[in-house]
Amino acid sequence: MSNRMRAAVIGTGPRGVGLLKNMVHIQEMTITALCDINEEFLRNGEKALNEKGVKPECFTDYHEIIARGEEMGLGTTKYTVVRLD
Repeated sequence: MSNRMRAAVIGTGPRGVGLLKNMVHIQEMTITALCDINEEFLRNGEKALNEKGVKPECFTDYHEIIARGEEMGLGTTKYTVVRLD
C-alpha cells in the first residue's frame, strides 16, 4: 500500500494549472482528482497532468470529491480554500 498523499485540486484555471505543474513533481503526492465548474479549465488541467503521465478523475462538482472521502482538497482561487479531511 502506498504512503503517498492522495490530492484533489479544486479550481483548474490558470492558477490551478500552474499549481498542478509543480505538484506533479512532489514524490510523496498523487493527484487523483480535479474539479472545476468551467469544463474548458477542467480539460486544460487534465491535459497538463496527462502530459506528465497522470490520469486524474475529473469532476465539475466538488461535492462528488468530498463524498469519495479519499483525498485532501486544495483550493486554488484567492477566494476559496477547501480542505477535505
